[in-house]
Amino acid sequence: MIGYLTPIMDEDGDGQSDFRDIPLLSDCSATSIQELQLVIDNTGKALAKVNKSTVKKQKKRNKGASCKIKSNRLNESLDLSNSLYGELWSLIWLNMPRQSYACEGAIPFGSCEYFDVDSTSNRVEDIVDEIYVEVRRNTKCIKGSRERKKALRRARRFRNKINAQIVDLPNPFLSCDTTS
Repeated sequence: MIGYLTPIMDEDGDGQSDFRDIPLLSDCSATSIQELQLVIDNTGKALAKVNKSTVKKQKKRNKGASCKIKSNRLNESLDLSNSLYGELWSLIWLNMPRQSYACEGAIPFGSCEYFDVDSTSNRVEDIVDEIYVEVRRNTKCIKGSRERKKALRRARRFRNKINAQIVDLPNPFLSCDTTS
C-alpha cells in the first residue's frame, strides 16, 4: 500500500513510542568499591612501611657489618617506595571511580562510559612488585636472619593481598556521571 504508515510501537505502555525510550541511570544498580579501594590503599601503605623498616634495620647493620648497602642507595629506596605508594594512592582514589554500575538492557546515553580496569590493575600490580623488589634488595645483607625472613614474608603477604583484591574489581567497570 502506498502511504501506509506502520503503527507506533509502545510495548512498555509508557505513552512514548519505543524508539524514543531513553534508558535512565535509575534503571541501573550501583555497587560501591570504596571498601575495596580502602583495603588496597591500606595494604599498599603497609607494604611501603615494611620497606621503611628494612631501610632502618639495614642502616643500623651498616655500622659494623661486612655487607653494606650505601646510605644514599637506602635513601633512594625509601624515596622510591614513598613515591610508588603515592602513585598507588592516586590510581586507587583519584583515577578510579567510586562506584560501578550494572544496567539492564541499554546504557544511559552520554552519562556512562566504561572504565579501563585492566590498565589500572596492571599498574597497581607493577607498583606493588617494585616495592617488593626494594624490600628484597634492602634485606640482602641480612641473609639467614629471622628479621630478613619476617620482612620478606610480610612483604609477600601484602603483595599477594593486593593482587587478590585487584582481581575483585568489577570488570567491565561501568562508570556513570550522577551529576547530570
